[in-house]
Amino acid sequence: MNNSIDLSGFYGTEKYYRHALTSSVYTDGVQYFAEQARWRAARRAGLRCRRGDS
Repeated sequence: MNNSIDLSGFYGTEKYYRHALTSSVYTDGVQYFAEQARWRAARRAGLRCRRGDS
């Protein structure tokens, strides 16, 4: 499994996002990174549950 997240397509931003709890503003590149990280973490957790790892 490749653990790197390719952000080479992001230069500047087209959209800004606001964090619901902290009101911090971040770019679409950070949003993409966060989505990919969540997806990968959920996938790893699912694989561990199927294998019986803790």
